[in-house]
Amino acid sequence: TEFNLRFIHEAAVEADSRIFGLLIKYQQEIGMLVGLDALKERIATACENTAKKAVQFQSPELLEEAKAKMKANYPERYAAFAAKADRAYYKAAKDAKKYGGACEDFAKTTNGDAKELHTLADEIASNFGSDDKCMKLAEKYAKEAAEQGKRYDYFLTYANILMVNGKKKQAVQAANDALKLAKEAGGTAEQEVQMFIKKLES
Repeated sequence: TEFNLRFIHEAAVEADSRIFGLLIKYQQEIGMLVGLDALKERIATACENTAKKAVQFQSPELLEEAKAKMKANYPERYAAFAAKADRAYYKAAKDAKKYGGACEDFAKTTNGDAKELHTLADEIASNFGSDDKCMKLAEKYAKEAAEQGKRYDYFLTYANILMVNGKKKQAVQAANDALKLAKEAGGTAEQEVQMFIKKLES
């Protein structure tokens, strides 16, 4: 019945459930009732919730199930979903090698978006600051974000990562680039950058 179909659509909140199987079984009928976009979003949400559960319980089986169901039922969003899910899972597992690989996969899905790359660089540096390979990736993405975004805080993140990576001369250059943009931004931005430069010089 229409009621049952709408109930299945509302209740399918996790991909690792019997009701998600019913959502897929009756997806044509449900899509006609709620619209194809709403159906696709429900599939994505259910897969995302199972991926989050995989992180919470550190379950590789749940992670693989979430990815497999996304690939089978929403293939156009699969690459970005899988990279994001792997990144969250291996960050929580503190597996630097696999996390780095997931970050590389995720970066490919950003289409050079400065905000996404800046967030990625910052996350890598915050969580794997002592891993050389991860910090090389952080430097790469921070540089791309700064060059694309032209924001003082992006250049400041890049300068910070360069400093951690032992590249003081390049860090000073990036900090000076940040200072120029901070003067345009106004507020406390300039003061924030000058404090960082003083720290670099000490």
